[in-house]
Amino acid sequence: MQTDVTQPANGPRPDPPLGAGISLLGQNAAMSDDDLQPFPDDWQRALAVVEYGLPLRRDIARAIRRHSPDLLITGNAHPSWPGGWPNMADHRVVGQAVIDAARNAANRWVFTDLIDEGFEPWSGARRIAMNASPQATHAVDITHTIERGVASLRAHAVYLAGLANSDMDPDAFLRDWAEQAATRFGRRLAVTFELLEW
Repeated sequence: MQTDVTQPANGPRPDPPLGAGISLLGQNAAMSDDDLQPFPDDWQRALAVVEYGLPLRRDIARAIRRHSPDLLITGNAHPSWPGGWPNMADHRVVGQAVIDAARNAANRWVFTDLIDEGFEPWSGARRIAMNASPQATHAVDITHTIERGVASLRAHAVYLAGLANSDMDPDAFLRDWAEQAATRFGRRLAVTFELLEW
C-alpha cells in the first residue's frame, strides 16, 4: 500500500510500531514485521485515510498467502456498530478488503505478481470472523485475557490522545463492550464476531 503521510515537525510523535501493541496480545497474534512493512511509522494516520482498492487487497492477499491461515479475523465492515452508531470509514474499508482478499488469495488469476514473488494461491482461508459486527453470531470468552487487550490499547497513547473523545479510558471502553457482549453470550466477558464461511 502506498501512502503519503506527512507529520508536522512540531506534531505528536507516532506511537511505538504497530507490532508493539500486537506483541502485548501474546504469541497467537500471527503478524510479522514483513506484514507491517507496507505501512509507514505513523500508521494511525495512514489507517485513518486507508482506501479500498487493489493495492490494499494485494497486500492482504500477500499476507494470507504467506501465512496460509484457515481463519481470518478482521474488524466490522458494516456501516454501523451494534446499537446503530455509524462505523468509521477505515474500519469498513479494511474489513471489506479482508473479505475480498481472502477470495483473491485463492485465485491464481488475481495478483499474478504475487506468484512471481513466491506466494502461491491459498484457498484455505474459508472463514472470516468479523469483530464487533451488528450481526454477531459468535463470541469468545475474554474473562481471563481482557487485561492484554487493555494493555495493547493503552500502548497506543498518541492514537488515543488524537481521538475526539481523548479522555477515553481503554479499560472502561473495552470492559463496556465486553459486558454488552456478555448479556447476549453466556454472561461472561466476551468479544463478538460475525462468522462468514464458504
